[in-house]
Amino acid sequence: MKAAIEDHDISFEDAHRIQHDNYRLNRILSEGISENHMHLKGSGYTSELNWYDFSTDTCFEGQKSKKFFDILKKNIRHYENEKLAFLKVRIIKFYLFAQIFDHRFEDSEFKKLFKKALQSDDLDYFEFLYNKLNPQIEIFKEYWEKEFSHFNHSPRKEFLIERSFLKRLFSKYLRCELSDFDLYLLNIYLLALNKFKMIFYQDNEGMGFEKFKHSENIKEELLGGKDLNKRIYRTVFDKYYSEKNVKQIEFRIAPKTNVKEYNKIIRELKNVNDDFKKKNKDNAIEFGLVIHYIKNKDDFDLSEGTSRKEKTYFDLRRKAEILISFFEHKPQYDDESIHQKIVGIDTANYELNVRPEIFGPSFRWQRKEIGEKNPFGITYHAGEDFTTIANGLRAMDEVIEFLDYRRGDRFGHGLALGLHIDKYFKKKRKSIISNVEEYIDDIVWMYYLIQEHQTENEVKQFLADNEISSHAILSFLQGEFDREVVKYNFNDSISMYDFYCAYMLRGDDPELYIEEVKNKSYDKLVQDFDYRLNFHNKKHRQAFENSRARNLYFQYHYSEKYKRMHDESVLLEASEIYIEAVKLVQFILRLKIFRKEISIESNPTSNRKISFISKYIDLPLIELNSMFIKPDSKYNLPISINTDDSAIFQTDLSLEYAYVVAALLREGYDIESVYQYIEYLVKMSKIQSFINRD
Repeated sequence: MKAAIEDHDISFEDAHRIQHDNYRLNRILSEGISENHMHLKGSGYTSELNWYDFSTDTCFEGQKSKKFFDILKKNIRHYENEKLAFLKVRIIKFYLFAQIFDHRFEDSEFKKLFKKALQSDDLDYFEFLYNKLNPQIEIFKEYWEKEFSHFNHSPRKEFLIERSFLKRLFSKYLRCELSDFDLYLLNIYLLALNKFKMIFYQDNEGMGFEKFKHSENIKEELLGGKDLNKRIYRTVFDKYYSEKNVKQIEFRIAPKTNVKEYNKIIRELKNVNDDFKKKNKDNAIEFGLVIHYIKNKDDFDLSEGTSRKEKTYFDLRRKAEILISFFEHKPQYDDESIHQKIVGIDTANYELNVRPEIFGPSFRWQRKEIGEKNPFGITYHAGEDFTTIANGLRAMDEVIEFLDYRRGDRFGHGLALGLHIDKYFKKKRKSIISNVEEYIDDIVWMYYLIQEHQTENEVKQFLADNEISSHAILSFLQGEFDREVVKYNFNDSISMYDFYCAYMLRGDDPELYIEEVKNKSYDKLVQDFDYRLNFHNKKHRQAFENSRARNLYFQYHYSEKYKRMHDESVLLEASEIYIEAVKLVQFILRLKIFRKEISIESNPTSNRKISFISKYIDLPLIELNSMFIKPDSKYNLPISINTDDSAIFQTDLSLEYAYVVAALLREGYDIESVYQYIEYLVKMSKIQSFINRD
């Protein structure tokens, strides 16, 4: 509408999204920003591509339409009505297009059929009318393609065509050249356009990872064609190049089934980027690939004698072997930079039912075989999606303990670490909803984390400042363990220490515990099986030498009775002392991550829309690092600002910085301190990037 009011022609340079006008922020960002957390297929113009392909499909129910209607069927009650409505919108689109050229519809038969189709409530009758209208619609489609053909070679083609189409209709409206009937149809069209796109966006209603997964899973379902990948890649690069200040991007992609596929995608991305570089010599972008292994929440195996996640263990081993092979088989006469484009590994998808321990052997293997010879980073999505906040914090600690985390490694999201504990439990109405297994694991983990660190000066100061007694908390946790552990009905008495030792073996490959551990000494096992044992962990040997712990770890994987506790629900009220325990372990874990110099990949809009927080000012990133804006802040963690899935969250990297600035200024923080803070975050994001690491 703005373009119509200002009589502005739609050009190739038109911005895809509303931009901020903070010139000072733009000056800071012009020094170059780094995108350290984004998913390739979720960051282009996918919703625009989806709408264009669906709305210009002239087949009554072509392949693209069928895919969309399948989505409606899965997600909307009485979907037949929605299906009929969207089919009507397609003929409305071409009718409105004809109005741009003052088509009078002298063929009264067409207009009569068109109105009948709009009024039809019967899908079969509508299809009959649609087929009669189709010859004229095909003619309009030909005119459409010719009229907008000058946009064909633009990565923004679909967005620009839609905008040009609407601008012309709005211009006719402003000149009072649309009839009441035409205006009625235009409003229907706009309503349908917004409703369609909201299916692929994460809106502001509701929260939770499950809601995000709905949009994430369908983001490219409607798209097809042999050039689909190139089409998406062009929109992704165009989006980042249009910001004019992005210097580095880490693209997250799923593992490939063979080395050839890795070479193929790298060359495709490199070719697209090279084309953009020629036109943007002063703003060239360097990219790297981070391979994110997909967490499978549905392969939990309860059966006796089979490891609880056996399918995933084998799958990870196979995929890791392919990636290692990619680095081992460098072509003699090929571009050496191809192998430098894979810069790290990650995980993605659900955290529930997928503990970090599962990735221990494969991640340690890849660090050894790839990371010791190539610049190679490790990051892990953790602390984003959890049943209880203690569970989310424990997941982050398990990544450190079981994946051999080191300085320079990173966490994706890490929300649990920066959430305000009292606000969290208030939102949850002080309820703890978990299962017996996870709840006991949380209790044992909290107990020994507190016991290990309670004598440190920083922890003692935290206890004093918050008037918390570590002794009282440990006594409470011991009591919780004693009450809950009887549900396992173990044959022998199991102490909390035995349970903890078994817990510390979870980074090991469970297959070794069937036979191998019975016949060899610890040192021989380490020599023979290396990365399949978590021997780098300083607590591992002592835990392994506890025979009761080894037996318990075996049961954890292979005993049906033990695994049944994973399905046994626990519903409790969080007592004040439990909440104090969670506050304490959150602080200790933050201190641990601070000392190890592990970074956090923050995603402001994604974090706001998925977690329970509703304001940017409450984002965990501000709690985890408030350098400059809170002069007395301590233990500031290395933070980067990123987009996650910018197509789903309708954002871009520059806007993410703008949202943080706006939130801080609105809250009354000192202006100079805010811009110092942002400048600092910009520098940290570049330092933390896996790209161009020595």
